[in-house]
Amino acid sequence: MVSRLTGERVPEISGGYLSHSRAHRAKRKRAGLIRVTLRSGETPEKLLQRFKRTVAKEGLLKEIKKRSFYEKPSEAKRRKQREFEKLMRKKDRRQDMKDSRRKLRRR
Repeated sequence: MVSRLTGERVPEISGGYLSHSRAHRAKRKRAGLIRVTLRSGETPEKLLQRFKRTVAKEGLLKEIKKRSFYEKPSEAKRRKQREFEKLMRKKDRRQDMKDSRRKLRRR
């Protein structure tokens, strides 16, 4: 693929890294619009339910809550570090569970 700005050749992202749905959601997030159209035979309650699910999936409410107050750069850095540590602990727990399951299978 060729970049529109520089005219240089840019590697394409395809396959497993960004699935279509994640790429599509990221694109829609930038647009700032969430569209939910009424399907034939669908009740307004179902439409509203689908809309709420879409909003939750997009993380719109989280983003609004996050941006509702100013977060100092140092606080943001600390928050991101805590989130990273939490993720690493979760990955370690999962790996420990996998290892313990493997040990049980070998017996």
